[in-house]
Amino acid sequence: MVELDESNFDAVVRVVDYLFFDFYASGVVTASSSPRSHRGVSMISFCAVMLDEAAPVLTGLSTPIIIAKVNDDKYRKLGSKYGVDGFPTLMLFDHGVPSEYMDSRKADLLIEYLKKLVAPDVSVLKSDSWIKSFVEAAGINFPLFIGFGVDESSIAEYGAKYKKKAWFSTTKDFSEDI
Repeated sequence: MVELDESNFDAVVRVVDYLFFDFYASGVVTASSSPRSHRGVSMISFCAVMLDEAAPVLTGLSTPIIIAKVNDDKYRKLGSKYGVDGFPTLMLFDHGVPSEYMDSRKADLLIEYLKKLVAPDVSVLKSDSWIKSFVEAAGINFPLFIGFGVDESSIAEYGAKYKKKAWFSTTKDFSEDI
């Protein structure tokens, strides 16, 4: 995980395709009984632990997603520039375009969601083993569409439109065992 500040933030956003930011405030103390707590652990601490767990997996992807932190206590201009008004605030920068991340903060679900983001719109599966690997890698949190005997171009529009909501793939080379 990388710590960024006002001196390097914009440069990093320009050169890295996928950045996942944790805007945090080091001086914030969250009571474990507050709505922003999870099993007696503050959401700030929980979020930091989950991001630490997810970081090596996400940076190891073929299209890496870099996790970075910004201390809003020290660099308030950055937080206010992106509308940060509570902590922790997670944001995804996809080729420099920011969007607030509102999905799960659990490491495994965070990884699954972000892996989906960098996956192709439509995967072309060339064998039974590729089909099995695709199904295993897709997980259970997104619907899965496999167009058996379908050309990639026939579902490309849907793959692009619904990429964040489902996995799309095609295959022409498969056995009857699948």
